[in-house]
Amino acid sequence: MKFTTNGFSREDVKWEKAMKEVDLWALDEAWDVISNAVLSKSGKNDREKADAFFQDLLDSDNSSHCDEDELFEGLRSCGVQISVRQMHVLFRSIDEDDSKYIETKEFHDAYEKQKARVGKLKEHEFAIKRASRLIPEKQLSGTQKSVSVL
Repeated sequence: MKFTTNGFSREDVKWEKAMKEVDLWALDEAWDVISNAVLSKSGKNDREKADAFFQDLLDSDNSSHCDEDELFEGLRSCGVQISVRQMHVLFRSIDEDDSKYIETKEFHDAYEKQKARVGKLKEHEFAIKRASRLIPEKQLSGTQKSVSVL
């Protein structure tokens, strides 16, 4: 007999958790590509570069917003390789008002949040590397050596 809660077995819950982890990895990779593409645009600052990226690659019909198909095609043209399911997750994470469109402001907000998140991760990684140089190797136990970020 399978254990179920609300119609989901333990195997279903494990699968869903694994898929969420895969989605997060794919989204991180997608944001890396997006960030590189934004930074390659000409502009005085990140906001102008993000505007140029949004207008050139995501807003194909010049409507000041993009739908899920425009996002999918724009990111594919940049070399982002994610599944349709992961694209839905990315789209929903940017479309804060659930309008089924990503407005320029929503894209900017999501881009800035991702930049801040990446900045915090890099600071954390740097602190771990710095701390590992300060503590002699022989003082670290096996479990302390395998510190993972996130």
